[in-house]
This record gives sequence, structure tokens and C-alpha cells, in this order.
Amino acid sequence: MMVTSSIQRKCPQCNTWNTEGEINCKSCGTTLDVSTKLKEDHEARERKRIALPKTKFDHFVDRIAKSNNPFIKVAYVFIKTVWFIYWVILSIFLWMVAATPG
Repeated sequence: MMVTSSIQRKCPQCNTWNTEGEINCKSCGTTLDVSTKLKEDHEARERKRIALPKTKFDHFVDRIAKSNNPFIKVAYVFIKTVWFIYWVILSIFLWMVAATPG
């Protein structure tokens, strides 16, 4: 007699035991595969983000970014560049603080 050992995974939703290779629960259909679950969660968050209405500030930034006025375009790029440099410097500073012992 040959004993086969198969790894089983318990469904977090309905507590049904499923074999290791299954992606969805055989009882309730809940996703068991971690990478598939992460992908589904990411897609759901992206759909939710897209469905949100834009704020007045978002409309303002869109209008500035799409402006035909060259002065406004240069000012927009300049502000974005300064903002990016600010976050880079802040990130480097925080990394240095975290990297020091103690």
C-alpha cells in the first residue's frame, strides 16, 4: 500500500479544505492562490480609483497641464521638477536616517 501525502489549504472564507494546486475554493469559489488574489485586489483598487470623481484641484491641474500658454507650461514643468527633487532629497535623508545603526 502506497501512502500519498497531499498538502491541503484551508479556505479563509468557508473553512473548506482544498488541495494545494487549486486556485479557487471548490466550495465557495474564493481565490486561494496568493498571486492571483493580489492581482485581483490590485485590479479592484484600480477600478475603484478610476470610478472616483475628480476633485476641483484635479481639474485645475489637468487644465494647467494641457494649457496652450507657454509660460504656464514652463511654470508647470518647473514646479513638478522642484517637487520631484524635494521628494528625492527627502527620500535620501530618510534612507540615511534608517541606515544608521541604533
